[in-house]
Amino acid sequence: MSDQAPAESNSPVKRSGLRALRVWPGVLLVLLMIVARLAPAYLEGGLSRYWMVAMIGPMVCCLLVVIWWLAASRATWKERVFGFLGLAAVFAIAMALVEPLMRGPGTIYITLPMGMTAFVAGAALFRNRRPLARTGAVLLLAAAGFGFSALLRNDGMSGEYQLTLHWRWAPTAEDRLLASRTTRAPAPGPNRPSIDSRISSGPAFAAPIVRVARTVR
Repeated sequence: MSDQAPAESNSPVKRSGLRALRVWPGVLLVLLMIVARLAPAYLEGGLSRYWMVAMIGPMVCCLLVVIWWLAASRATWKERVFGFLGLAAVFAIAMALVEPLMRGPGTIYITLPMGMTAFVAGAALFRNRRPLARTGAVLLLAAAGFGFSALLRNDGMSGEYQLTLHWRWAPTAEDRLLASRTTRAPAPGPNRPSIDSRISSGPAFAAPIVRVARTVR
């Protein structure tokens, strides 16, 4: 009995109540989201014909990811509740920080898919961790995915239903146009009078006006 006690004390102890997350449904939904977003561009007719698939498909997958987390992820009830509330909170913060034109189509095409993909990736990477650690990790990754949209600016949508995306700090088309006009306009040199000064003071313009006035009289 005494010889078996140390052996039993040194054996690994299983953490009670800890279950790994069931992540394969979430990973499958992310793959379907990517296919729904990218595949229509390679079909006959392209996005101009199948734009509803590229828009609605990722939205449905994002909704199913939330349902997976709440109903089929094997997370504890506290994880499910706090994970859902935290996900909604970080999404709301991201929507407040993004450029105004990134809302709407930018949310559907970029913000939601990236945030939910990062959420599922965090669940897959930290599925064997303790509930508090893995919930915090998935929310941090989701915040990074949602927050990436805050770095972008949308200048509109093309006829192929593609967003015209640029970095948020990049100059706009109006800024580039004004910059090109200022560089093309020649500045008057020291020996080159401007057009306004020549019109106001030059006799070549004043003399014909005086002659016409005398003829009329």
